[in-house]
Amino acid sequence: MGWSKFKNTDFSKYHSMFVDRDEIINLFKDEYKKLKADPEYFKVISIYGIGGIGKSYLIEKLLEIPRNDDFDSRIITINMDIMHSADIFDNLVKVRKQIEVSCLYFDYSLILLWDIYKIEKLDEDFMRRIKGNFLNALNMVDSGLSFIYPSVGFENILTLFRSNILPKLQQHLMQPEIFEEIDARFQKSPQQLYEFMPHLLGLDLANLAKKHRLIAFFDSYERYLIDHDDWLKELIGSVEYGLFLVASREKLEWSDNKEELYPYKLEELPTTQTEFILKSNLSPIHYKLIETIINKTQCVPLFIELAINIYKRISAENPNDISTEFWMIKEKSDFIKRFLYHLPKADQEIVMIFSVVRIFNTDIFEWIIRDLNLNCSVLKYYDICKLCLINMLKEDDQFLKLHDVFTANAIKFISDSKKQRILQSYISYIGRRGLAILSQKQLSILFRNLLSLSFEIDFTISDTEYLCDIFFVLYENNCSPELYEWVVKTPSETLSAFRKFVEIIYIEKIDAKKSYELSLNFNTSYLLGKHRKSFDLIKNYAHAISGNYEEFSLATEKMFYELNSSDIMCWYYGKTKIYYADHLMLHGKFVHALNIFEEYALELEEFPRKIGDYFEVKKQSAHCRRFNMLLDEAASIYQRLANEFVNNKGLLVYVLTNLCETNCYFHPDIVFNIAPHAINLSEYLNRPKEKAKIYYSLAIANLHNRNYNVSKQYIDKSIGINNEANYPSGILFALMARAYLEYAQENQISVYTKKQIKSILKQGLVYQYFELPLCIMKRDDDTLKQLEHKYQWVNFSYTVKQYKEFLSAISNHFHN
Repeated sequence: MGWSKFKNTDFSKYHSMFVDRDEIINLFKDEYKKLKADPEYFKVISIYGIGGIGKSYLIEKLLEIPRNDDFDSRIITINMDIMHSADIFDNLVKVRKQIEVSCLYFDYSLILLWDIYKIEKLDEDFMRRIKGNFLNALNMVDSGLSFIYPSVGFENILTLFRSNILPKLQQHLMQPEIFEEIDARFQKSPQQLYEFMPHLLGLDLANLAKKHRLIAFFDSYERYLIDHDDWLKELIGSVEYGLFLVASREKLEWSDNKEELYPYKLEELPTTQTEFILKSNLSPIHYKLIETIINKTQCVPLFIELAINIYKRISAENPNDISTEFWMIKEKSDFIKRFLYHLPKADQEIVMIFSVVRIFNTDIFEWIIRDLNLNCSVLKYYDICKLCLINMLKEDDQFLKLHDVFTANAIKFISDSKKQRILQSYISYIGRRGLAILSQKQLSILFRNLLSLSFEIDFTISDTEYLCDIFFVLYENNCSPELYEWVVKTPSETLSAFRKFVEIIYIEKIDAKKSYELSLNFNTSYLLGKHRKSFDLIKNYAHAISGNYEEFSLATEKMFYELNSSDIMCWYYGKTKIYYADHLMLHGKFVHALNIFEEYALELEEFPRKIGDYFEVKKQSAHCRRFNMLLDEAASIYQRLANEFVNNKGLLVYVLTNLCETNCYFHPDIVFNIAPHAINLSEYLNRPKEKAKIYYSLAIANLHNRNYNVSKQYIDKSIGINNEANYPSGILFALMARAYLEYAQENQISVYTKKQIKSILKQGLVYQYFELPLCIMKRDDDTLKQLEHKYQWVNFSYTVKQYKEFLSAISNHFHN
């Protein structure tokens, strides 16, 4: 509430403002006694009231009751600043971090989602503790895991759990059907499992509540999505036992049964209490003002604080004006106006400016005062910090936040043009400097703040460009599963184009055809500014996936030659280069593609934030080498990527798969060594395409040992998975493995296999250069000479030599 920041008075004088909330304090004490007496006790107390009424401080006072008691209880406290109620995943993790024992259902799901939603709130230390708790709980059911802890990886835990431990849990208190539901949801989509998380954590808390009395405090709660299930209701409803306090602006409407949900409206302070506080801070000669202040503040703590602050400032400057000052105030919001008026002029302007942006730190402060040419020192920041109504942001103590009741009133005194200019300075800081120095968590905080600012300020095209830049950084780094919801559920009209754009991006991952149809009806892409190019790229990509590859190739080529190096931080810049070079590679223009990949890799050395593009260009440059049978070079690049991204299993699974695809030609033992781990990862992350590629690689590797039956089984598995995934390129890879198998056995490729391969090559118009190994196996020297000039090989003679050596290794009858 800002009381701790009020430096000009003795803070202890204000304690009675909150401590004397006797009714609610006594109510809580009574309910706490019932909780201690009854292990099956359950109640939610909904404390609600207007902003500034004292809810947060009341929660802190109520917390002291169980904390000062030696009764065996477990206390959970979560503060959800109003705009951060949207980050459901973050709040669930905050709850989980306060529980020392294992939460099997939630932890199991968290491990599944670890690589998909790998964000800073899931730090390595926390996940190590999760893993340790999980293993300890499993050892209680004789899982036999203790001898491999702590080296066992998450994916191995899951494999062992599913095969050995889940059946044993039927003999204990856990419910195996819950784990089956978790697996089923994860297989359908990670999002479905994520939406199940509040219920799962509630079930785990229910197990905790059977052993210890549970008390949970949720401050500053706000239901974020009106048309969605209430995640906090789901969490608490699944616990069944305990005492829960939820402080919010609005009354909770979860139940009409007061035995389950007791609503308590926090009213204004009693007049007698307000009078006592004012007498403690006003000179006796000004006691006649008390009635005026009581009437005009309506005994709301926030405005009482402002009144006292105004009184102190006038007393120091011109005590004769005190009476006149308070007669000038007509309503509560006037206290904010007068508070600003009595600040020094420099402070007044700064507070007004930062009431527009709400959240800031010293770096943002310095940027804005310089950008707006304000006549003050950056040291003024420390004076501003001492003002009442400014607090540290509980989500990140590097940021300060002005009280939202104050900002909502203060910005009324600022012109629209000035608000626009302040926003422009703020968003340019985030989009230019912030992207380079802020953590993902801090960027998330400021991004959500920008979305909330859109209700008050119109975003220009330039503002939207920066907003897109920030969004793509968060999107590329999987900052939060709620990122999509934050955007599409922001009803501000000024962000309608940005909102539709984000919807098209996300739907493409699920349904490319639908995404393309939406893009055809998107008529305001010009409002995206430079990111209209990002829109065009996504639109054409969705169209390509829907079966129009050539059109995508032409559009991407045009965009590539129109790129400007000044846009390197823009999402479309890197993706255009990668998509275009990939198009060249798939059509056999290897040298050109390799040059683009390697030139962009050099550019990226100065932009470490674009880690996704760095990974992609390195991987694709290795692909170019692999398709030219420069296998040692390719394997070296893949291995470096595996070492660099060993802690990011979502990326690691790709390079382990690629290492199998590369080493199967001459180093089968490496494939046999890597494949089990790679398969586990592909199953763990639900990546069937990677699993299918590993299988075709194992098929080729087994040809070296003449294990033809094993090879055939792997080929059939690979084709089956690729058919289910509707992945024709994967089928082509497996068919090439079958061609090698038939050649190794029969010295020729069957007509049926050749027909299937040609059918896919004809349909896709890509990977045509697979004609080369087919031509070598047929010993067709005339076609071989044609292929040398048909494609842009890195080193044609070496590529042919490598294929011949490979075919010689798997076959007893190959002749040069």
